[in-house]
Amino acid sequence: MVQLITRKVSYPGLPSKSNPDFRKEYKGSVLEEKFQESKKISETWKVWKYLSDWFFTKPSEQPTSTVDLSPIEMLPPEMLHQILKEVDGKTLLQCREVSRRWKCMAEHIQNRQNSLPVLNVSRLMVQGTKKGGLELRWVDYDRQVSRNIVLSQTEIQNCIDLRHAFKRFAIQRLVITKTALTDELITFLRFQMSETDLSTIHSLSLVSIDMQTAKSLTLHKLLAMISKSLKELEIQNCCNMNPMSLTDSHIEQLNPTLVRRITIDGVKFGKTANKNRKTEPALHIGDKTLQRFAEHGNFPILLLDQCSVSTDMVCNYTQTWLSHVPDEHTGLPLSQICTVKRCPRVQCSEFENECQKRGLYCANRRGSESLVIYNIQKNAEKTMVTLSLAMSPPENSQDSNIKPSA
Repeated sequence: MVQLITRKVSYPGLPSKSNPDFRKEYKGSVLEEKFQESKKISETWKVWKYLSDWFFTKPSEQPTSTVDLSPIEMLPPEMLHQILKEVDGKTLLQCREVSRRWKCMAEHIQNRQNSLPVLNVSRLMVQGTKKGGLELRWVDYDRQVSRNIVLSQTEIQNCIDLRHAFKRFAIQRLVITKTALTDELITFLRFQMSETDLSTIHSLSLVSIDMQTAKSLTLHKLLAMISKSLKELEIQNCCNMNPMSLTDSHIEQLNPTLVRRITIDGVKFGKTANKNRKTEPALHIGDKTLQRFAEHGNFPILLLDQCSVSTDMVCNYTQTWLSHVPDEHTGLPLSQICTVKRCPRVQCSEFENECQKRGLYCANRRGSESLVIYNIQKNAEKTMVTLSLAMSPPENSQDSNIKPSA
């Protein structure tokens, strides 16, 4: 018989270092009895819930039928294409509203046939909304018709595709107002007008625009689309501007032989433009712009507010324009208007002295409290050639008639 030999504990008084076995302690304890009772109650509840659901709950109706398609939607693509190809342009435009399938088919046919009529848009206005969206409004003065569409900020960020509508537009004047000039806005407009005939646009107006986030390149991108045919450029009441918001390089994008009017008025510089400046800030539109127009023999109507033009260049521009008028002209009196406002490099006293040196007859009259209008004539006898200048007068200036020195 084999006898097991166990090692005696040297110190029987010390507790054992092995972990206690809770399974042995749980068997036959009070905890096991409570658990068995709760388990029986839960099983009884499950049986009762199953029977109550089976007796008192109606069976759910399972959908057995599929969505019924109309006979029009069941037409094969070839047959639908043949039908839409035979309709006129107005009906084809209405067919786009039936469904997405019809819209894609109609646009495909229109792109190949170019059957939809062109809409003459006298003015396309892009106006900002309170929630960061845009309202696009196009007006036809001849037919006295106006339409508009409001886009949310999300649709602008996702660049919703409206090229099919813009492709039909023949826009004459583009007006952007009451919004911020950003790269996102320019990208949106460039995408929508990518298939539009932009040769009809002759006027661009930026009115009440916030140019705080606009860079010099932002306006370059906008002018790149329409600069070839642009005749009028208007920038009025824009805020948060800086000297680089509008420069000579922007005007260089325009065709110097086509420009008829440039209006820069109500310039409001931001805080960054006035910071750390000893002199008044001015836009970097200066003598280079006037000289370029004079070299091409084109003298548009100018209104320059807080620009960098100088007194000498204004006199050169005036004298060059007067020299382009033929002496034998016997028709109605010719006139040209050039308004210079709040330009730090142009002063009334210096301008009067410079005109006197150049032999120009300069007669001034006060137009308002802060402006003096000068009528400059080529000679004393022929009054048919007149050019008017308006600029901020110096302090204690008095009205006078200045004649050239002998």
